[in-house]
Amino acid sequence: LSKGSRLNYFLIQDNSADSVFYSRKHCANNGGKINWRTAEFGSSFSKSTIETSLTGRESENDCTSIFYSNGVQHFDLSTACIHGEKNTVSNTMAYGALGGSSTGVFKGGISILSNATGAVSDLREKALLLSKQSKADAVPSLDINNNEVTAGHGAAIGHVDEEQLFYLQSRGLDEKTAMQTLVRGFFNPLLAASESAAFKEIATELLEKKLAENNGF
Repeated sequence: LSKGSRLNYFLIQDNSADSVFYSRKHCANNGGKINWRTAEFGSSFSKSTIETSLTGRESENDCTSIFYSNGVQHFDLSTACIHGEKNTVSNTMAYGALGGSSTGVFKGGISILSNATGAVSDLREKALLLSKQSKADAVPSLDINNNEVTAGHGAAIGHVDEEQLFYLQSRGLDEKTAMQTLVRGFFNPLLAASESAAFKEIATELLEKKLAENNGF
C-alpha cells in the first residue's frame, strides 16, 4: 500500500464439512492502512495466515478474525505483524468459539525492529469453550528490539461463565438459548466494528446457522 491509501480486506469461509481450507495473505504497507476482517465457519480443517509488514512511517494494520467450530473441526489461525518504521500502529484481535470435540490454535506474532521507534502494537486472543471436549491453544509472541514503543498482548481461554448462564436461565431462557445468547455477545464487538454492512450481515447469518445446528454445547 502506498502512503495515504486504504484497503479493506474481507473473507468469509463456510466451505463444506468434508473440505480442507488453506489461506495465506500478505500485505506490504508503505504508509497506508490495511483492515483485515475474516470470519470462518466451515471445513473440517482450516489453516489461515495473515501477515503484514509495516514498511512506511505511520503505516497502520487493523486485524479482526473470528471462527466458530463444532463437531470435530479444527481451526489454525496465525497472524504476524512486523513494525519496520517509525510511528507504525497495529491492532490484532482473534476470537474463537469451540463446541463439540473441536479444536483451535491461535498463533499471533508482533515484531518491532530497532528503528521502529514510536510504534504502537496490541494483540488479543480469546477462546470460548462451549463443551468439556473442545480445546484451544493460544500462542502470543512479541519480539521487541527498542524501548521507545508501546506494546501489549493478552490471551484468554475459558469455558462459559456459569453465573452468566444461570442469570439468563433465571430470566426464562432454556440452557441452549442462553448459550446461544452468550455466543452472540462474545462475537458481537468484532462483527459490529466491521466497515462493511454486507460482511456483518453474511457473517451474522452464518453464525445463526451454526448456532441452530450446534448440539455440541
